[in-house]
Amino acid sequence: MKVIERWIDLSKLKRYTTGNLKGKIDWRMNFNSYIEFHYNDIYDKLLLTGYGKNKNELIITYNNQQFQIGIGSLTSCQIGRILKYKTSDFKYNIGDKIVDNKRNMLIIDRKYIKNKGKYYNYLCNYCTYHTG
Repeated sequence: MKVIERWIDLSKLKRYTTGNLKGKIDWRMNFNSYIEFHYNDIYDKLLLTGYGKNKNELIITYNNQQFQIGIGSLTSCQIGRILKYKTSDFKYNIGDKIVDNKRNMLIIDRKYIKNKGKYYNYLCNYCTYHTG
């Protein structure tokens, strides 16, 4: 099993100094601030740019792209989607050949199946088996 090492440094962000939220992060006062993080082998910074659709979501800029993320997801360093570790994009394209020491196949189709995820139809170049 692969272990994901990750942390996000929120210690440098401005916090409320009075009232019921004393000690909590004042997100609005931190817009245009950088937040350092470590995710597996990546050490980098995210730019906090604003609120999302509501005040439970933030807009983050990373590699000149904007992303919307929940505050809880950001504070627990759940940023795999932003870093492209976890993505809904297909890894392989139709026509791609996948060859290694255990397989030799050709991707002949791909599709999303609702509530199940991404699926590929492929042709095995060893035995001519194909899915679909």
